[in-house]
Amino acid sequence: MDHITFARFPDRKHAAAGIRGMRAHGKAGLRISVHPSSCDAVAFDQLLQHSGDLTETGLRHSLVVGTAAGVTFGAVFGSLLAWAGIFPGSVSQGLVFGAFMGVLLGIVMMAIFGVGFMDQRLQRLARGLQSGEVVLTVHTLDRNAAANVRAALVSNGARVAQKAIA
Repeated sequence: MDHITFARFPDRKHAAAGIRGMRAHGKAGLRISVHPSSCDAVAFDQLLQHSGDLTETGLRHSLVVGTAAGVTFGAVFGSLLAWAGIFPGSVSQGLVFGAFMGVLLGIVMMAIFGVGFMDQRLQRLARGLQSGEVVLTVHTLDRNAAANVRAALVSNGARVAQKAIA
């Protein structure tokens, strides 16, 4: 399981101390992405859209929303088409067909748009980002390492948010 920790530091000095603190634990397998001196939250959002790191995006959340919306609206639309006689089948067949097509459309659309959305945890952390502040993303592979990373970051003045991906 991949554990992702997002951290926001007030300046580069604190961020460097946090990175040294993480490395002092001697845990191999840490992958650290540093986003220094973003001008504001909007500039940071644009930076992340072009970084290519999918763990910093809201792709998974977007896919769930797209699937749920596709099933719901597709089923309703398919049922209405069958009830109106436009779909050549029963209402239940229209419902199933509409739900299936809605799921496909929802997944495709949200896969395209979801990559452009920032992860909700990271977005809350970056809200009000000021010039000179530093944001880190740290990937670890085990829970204990993630706990050590969090402790090292918090002890060096970071605000932290975490998530786990199976």
